[in-house]
Amino acid sequence: MTFLLRFISFLAYSNSWIGLGAAALIWQYYFIYDLVCNWQLIAFVFFATVLTYTFQRYYKIISDTKQVGLRMVWMKRNPNLIKGILVVSALGCLPFLFSMTVTSLLLLFGCGVLSLFYVVKIPGKIGRNLRDIPSLKIFLIGIVWAATSAFLPYLNEPVGSVEIPWILFIADFLFVVGITIPFDIRDIILDESEKKTIPQLLGEKKALWIAVLMLMVNYALLTLIVDSPLMLSLTCLTLSIIFVRASTKDSPDIYFSFFIDGLLILQPILLFVDLLALKNAV
Repeated sequence: MTFLLRFISFLAYSNSWIGLGAAALIWQYYFIYDLVCNWQLIAFVFFATVLTYTFQRYYKIISDTKQVGLRMVWMKRNPNLIKGILVVSALGCLPFLFSMTVTSLLLLFGCGVLSLFYVVKIPGKIGRNLRDIPSLKIFLIGIVWAATSAFLPYLNEPVGSVEIPWILFIADFLFVVGITIPFDIRDIILDESEKKTIPQLLGEKKALWIAVLMLMVNYALLTLIVDSPLMLSLTCLTLSIIFVRASTKDSPDIYFSFFIDGLLILQPILLFVDLLALKNAV
């Protein structure tokens, strides 16, 4: 049991788990539109996500940003491992950059700038990072994740292979924001009142109901895209609602970092099985 807990902690706190979640959402794009998987792009997104999240959290440590929680304790106890993860994930990204289209590189550049200044203060008159701008934090996360999962694979496909995946973008945006609201509830004590997060503005209960609504609309949009009922994905929706509704600011850190983030992996897997069953039934 101790080994399992340590392994789960490693997956979550090394950002490998969130990296797998990002890779799973890219994989989801290909089987939704019945395209051949670009495994190079999926691998790139995994390494890029690990790099981004590790850098953001490591930067908080070296800049003495006020942070609490087992994740930060784990990172402070393993500084050499964290530096190794940064190096390996950066090197892991490099080979795949040369196979991408110019438009996808421009999208990555935009997402990279947003991710950088999410934690690093913008120079000049603004003088603060993007996450400190009132009400922006959670929507910024949703936009970057949805743009990456919907538009990055689209921009690396031949022109005209599929229509612009706007509905998938909206679905992914709602899903990511929906499962991120519990994190804002967790951080409600840490976040200054000026950040005006959804839980701060509306209270924890209303914020959770908004998250549930977003998850339900995400499911409805996925059924619209594939034009079929999705039974296992309905199970994922139910589990997502249960996990989101059960979250509180007192829930253990691993609840958010492993179980809530794990929904990013669960949804694509169950959706894939749903579509595979539908294809075999034809």
